[in-house]
Amino acid sequence: MDAVGIISRSDTRSILKKGGVFCSVKSMTHEKQAYLDLLHQMIEDKKLVPVIDRIYSFDQLKQAHCYVDKGHKKGNVVINHLL
Repeated sequence: MDAVGIISRSDTRSILKKGGVFCSVKSMTHEKQAYLDLLHQMIEDKKLVPVIDRIYSFDQLKQAHCYVDKGHKKGNVVINHLL
């Protein structure tokens, strides 16, 4: 899953298993229900597991950006406005 839109489909040939599925935000620009359903099913089936490195509150937005800018994150950085 390319959530940023920087990976080309051709770049995934060497990393996907046979029969693997590549999804990108580039191909989902119209938010087709079928794509959302596929993502939901992949998450339910544990075929797509989001990796969350850290969670910050909205008040910690500056710290979150500083952390991401260091380039050492191992997953997604989440901003939770409810914290």
